Formats: sequence, C-alpha cells, structure tokens
Amino acid sequence: MLVTKRWKRKLRRYKQIPQLDKIYEAINTIKTTSNYNLLAQWSDYGSITLDQLQAMADIIEARNQFLLVEFTMAWMDRVEWHISALTGPFKDTCDVTKRAYKEAVQTMNLGTVRIGGELMAGHVQLDFREDLWLHTTSVITGMMTLKDTYPNVGVINPSYHDLAGISQKKRTAGGLGGLGHAE
Repeated sequence: MLVTKRWKRKLRRYKQIPQLDKIYEAINTIKTTSNYNLLAQWSDYGSITLDQLQAMADIIEARNQFLLVEFTMAWMDRVEWHISALTGPFKDTCDVTKRAYKEAVQTMNLGTVRIGGELMAGHVQLDFREDLWLHTTSVITGMMTLKDTYPNVGVINPSYHDLAGISQKKRTAGGLGGLGHAE
C-alpha cells in the first residue's frame, strides 16, 4: 500500500474491497500524517480516499456482524433446550420460547450499547452460542448483562483486577455484598 497526494481526477468504481486489516492500516497511515488529502493506493485496487476507506471498513464490519446473526439463528434452529437442565436463578426463563429468543436476536442492536453502565459492542453477545471460545469482552458483557437482569448479582469488571490491591478488592466486593459483609 502506498499513500500518495490526492490528484484532481475521477476515481474509478470498485468491484472488490481490500481486506479489513489492509483498510485499517491505510486509515491509520493517513491519520498519522494528519494530511487527510492523501490517498491509499494499491496496484490491484487503485486509489482510495479516507472517506471511502472508512465506508469500506463500515461495510465489512456490518457484513461480519450480520453473519454472526445468521450463525446464531442457524445454531438456535439446531439446538434443543431442556428445561430440566436450567438451574436457579435462570428458572425464570423456562417459559421463554425459542421463537422469543430468535426475535430478540433479530432485533438486537449490533452496534454500541450500554450494558451495566459501560459502552460495549452489542454483537459481542452473539458469542454465547455453540462451544465458541469466549474472549474477555464477551465474558465482561455477559457478566454486566447478568447484573442488569438480576438485581442481587454484583459484578466487578475483571479489568479492575490488575489496578487494585487485595484490600481495595475486598472493600469493593464487600460493598457489593460479595463477601457477605464489608471488611
């Protein structure tokens, strides 16, 4: 990828989009220079403006998020829920149908949402399917959702773990009722 100055000429139409990592590399390169008139150029794609790069990145991100919805819906079609496998405090979901869950997935906000007072990517909740390996953001999002759903659940963001000493952690957990009493 080569970054060049913008020339006054008609830009061609694109039949394909570069890979997302290449797009982000070009965006970061242009932003690093603070010269937003630069173009990203590839021999197989041609010259691309910063606005076009950002639009391409948005399109790829949206497509990837829609794929997550499709994968989740397909998994929901295949999976069988056994009410006897539910334990407290999740017994309150016994009457929720598969159709209701699917409608929730189809209507969920895939962009930025506020969960537990923190801004998170809504599509991260779709990681809770099949036997996928959960990353830190998925786990934090799941914990914050549990906290919002069940008022007696206290959650401390795991990112906090490295920032506080043991006495501060105990005081915080105690304040949330996590130790049964504040120490």
